[in-house]
Amino acid sequence: MSQKKIQQFYIVKLDGNKILDNNLSLNYTLKDVRVNDELVSVGDSQVLRVIRRVVGREVDFERLEELIKEKNRLRRNIKKYNEREAKDKLVSILKEIDYYLYIPEYVSVVNENRSKYNKIAKHGFYINGQLYTRFMCSAGNARTNTAFFIRDDLFKEVASILQNGHKDIDIAEAKYNAYFSLASSATLQVSTPNVIVVPDLEVTRKEIIDKVTLENGIYKVGEQEDDVKFNLWDGMGLISPSQAQRWADELGLDYIPSGFLIRAPFIKGMVFVFDFHKFAYEVAPTKYVKDIYGKERHIDSAEVIITESQFKLWKGFNSWEEYSGNMIKNGLSWGVTKFPPKFDKDFIRTNYQFVQVLNLQSQEEIEGVCEPTVKWLSGVSGFDENYVKLYLLGKLADFDNVEDIWKNIQDPFVKALLVDSRVKGDKYIQSKISQSIQKKIKESYIGKLIIDGNFQVMISDPYALCEHIFGMEVKGLLKRKEYYSDYWNKKGVDVVAGMRSPLTWRSEVNKMPLVKTDEMEEWYKYLYSGIVYNVFGNDTLIHAGSDFD
Repeated sequence: MSQKKIQQFYIVKLDGNKILDNNLSLNYTLKDVRVNDELVSVGDSQVLRVIRRVVGREVDFERLEELIKEKNRLRRNIKKYNEREAKDKLVSILKEIDYYLYIPEYVSVVNENRSKYNKIAKHGFYINGQLYTRFMCSAGNARTNTAFFIRDDLFKEVASILQNGHKDIDIAEAKYNAYFSLASSATLQVSTPNVIVVPDLEVTRKEIIDKVTLENGIYKVGEQEDDVKFNLWDGMGLISPSQAQRWADELGLDYIPSGFLIRAPFIKGMVFVFDFHKFAYEVAPTKYVKDIYGKERHIDSAEVIITESQFKLWKGFNSWEEYSGNMIKNGLSWGVTKFPPKFDKDFIRTNYQFVQVLNLQSQEEIEGVCEPTVKWLSGVSGFDENYVKLYLLGKLADFDNVEDIWKNIQDPFVKALLVDSRVKGDKYIQSKISQSIQKKIKESYIGKLIIDGNFQVMISDPYALCEHIFGMEVKGLLKRKEYYSDYWNKKGVDVVAGMRSPLTWRSEVNKMPLVKTDEMEEWYKYLYSGIVYNVFGNDTLIHAGSDFD
């Protein structure tokens, strides 16, 4: 079974100025938006699934896959066929693909001018005589001045389904808008798990912070002790190993990810693989957990535990049974947006932010930081066979097998080099490589350097979370200034530097001593990727107010 990919659909993306210039009324065909380059790809999501269901345009994904394969085959071999017949067949195939993938009922609008956007949002606009009404705008969309509009005759039914029957609650409009818009997240559908929702644990500690003050017109940064509030598992929950295996199978994976980034109506965050059933039977004084609604639940009734911070609208429902029952009535599903890779990468390219906070004291230290980059650039520029192949493959190395890599290579000269390395001496190929590497050389001048490292997710001690939900004293397996990383432990590394973009000040570099015990190896054995943080530090503060999703 191959790994499933999020299906890409396409919608119209309009410039708000164009809508206003045409007096809130446009006449468009699919051909027009293609010619105008106003068609964009969006990943399948809860909102797209509901729209397709409401308008009665369900997608036959097996048929769609066959059509795409046939389209590609015809385009590759069109000269082998009767050209007229082949073109007619290709047109027919493309029309059927458009039927499945084009979502004309859902339109995105970009407008950087607030007053102009407000006018469009208030009055809506017409496409081919049909009114489109503002529907949703996620936090990410807001940062790019983008909002989504839906055909007005669908608004009420689609919105009602996505609201999942929640009762009215007192909540800021902006917050509700962000929570409702979670339905636009691109996801792969997975089976609905049995869930227990548990309360958060917030603590206040005195911490030394870097505070910015303005003195005589000059901004200064100085250390100061202050009370800081921490939500110990903000955005984080747990998933049992058996449920993680089930989702991995559904996603077509040949491994169990250490965690999953999840979406469900008004739910978001990461769930990490941890055997909380084993904890209940071997460590906890009870096998019962009190959920956020005050109900006692046996731990065996759960495959996933989510925290209060993950269930954004939990107060809108009287119980988990009401929420999950409404999901069944409304035909809504759970989804996964991302998960850690099977293997973490062994190197990463920095940016100027990571470099500018280093306290380099000598020329030797500067050269030491730059050495891997210089060696790599020299190897590629000198046409060293191994360096050149790795460079040209680039992201393709992420694919699972050679066949996938080969299919996704676009440049013929790269294929030629892989088939016969002797062509590296060809002048044309050397010129192509030289042109390409010049950009990387220039990027190195502004801080894009190669270092030993990778991106990994932050995990707040799941052992401590289990102590919390079972009513025990929270001690965890990690003390303050202790961290656990399976990846770095296997490399024999004792200390790592943790940085999170955007990084603006040297206090945001987190020096992290790594520890390992037999007990940690047992309880964290599913967390092959990710760094486990203790629950007693100020790490989320150091990492610019991060959380664990």
